[in-house]
Amino acid sequence: GLTRFSSAMLRIPFLRRDPLVIQFFSNTDEFSRVVKVGNLDMDAEEIELDEEAGNTPWTEIRETYAAFDDFYAQVARDEEKYRIQITSLEKIARYKQAIGDELYAYSETIRKLNMPAETSSNSRKFYQLSKAKRTLDNNLNDLSMSFSDVSLLDRSQGEVIKAMSAEYLRRLYDVVISMKLMMDRMRLMDKNKEIQRIGERNLSNRKALAQLSGDSAAGGDSGAVDRSSIERLERLIGDDTTELKKLESEQRCIELRFYQELARYKCYESFLQTHYHRLVEEQIKHHTLVLNAWKQALVTADDLPTNPLDFIS
Repeated sequence: GLTRFSSAMLRIPFLRRDPLVIQFFSNTDEFSRVVKVGNLDMDAEEIELDEEAGNTPWTEIRETYAAFDDFYAQVARDEEKYRIQITSLEKIARYKQAIGDELYAYSETIRKLNMPAETSSNSRKFYQLSKAKRTLDNNLNDLSMSFSDVSLLDRSQGEVIKAMSAEYLRRLYDVVISMKLMMDRMRLMDKNKEIQRIGERNLSNRKALAQLSGDSAAGGDSGAVDRSSIERLERLIGDDTTELKKLESEQRCIELRFYQELARYKCYESFLQTHYHRLVEEQIKHHTLVLNAWKQALVTADDLPTNPLDFIS
């Protein structure tokens, strides 16, 4: 599988000359040696761009690539957006867990101790409790349990939010980073400026050749010099034409790869439905459970004794 992947990568002209790719396949370690197997004939194997493009018109591919900078800015905004979302969710998770911890500490102060407090006087009066006090202690224990349940729900909600951040958003964020890095490499490998430079030089040489050919046809003592100049220009034009053909093929490959990767990148947005649906669904579940726990706590709180005189009778 790895050998097939490396072979496919080396079939792409502009990747084959990428410094990082050259460095990787120039290493002599065991890993590099293994993936080099089957890659020795890559120079004779070129990809069929029209076949890879399929039914997609090249005009659409070129128009998409023409908006490269706009798409790059969009990917950069996506990176910032998802980074903020991840940071916010992780903060919410920490806050939820902190709230749960504090609520649990609060609930422990409400709970009645199983053993009565010690007394230095050994007075039986100290241990005599009114009926209202005994009812209060029992109800406070129940209330403490309700508060403890809510604290556990808050802490578990923090864990759920943290898991969603790691499972969904961080994976999507990695896709965005990968897309941005790929576009950085493509920008470095872009051949348009080089194509323009060689094209202008080729056009200039063709004009000079046409002029020399016209002068040579007119005759004169400089015929031998003109013939030498014509042959030199013809060689330059031939070399430039060959180089242009190669560069234009590589540029088409870059544009096609960008079009395909951009389409794949856009498809990842469908993943957001899974994330946001689960985020909302988990919030509803959490708040439903918390609401039920607080309702139970309210029933207990309403049963607490309210007559001050009942505590001293």
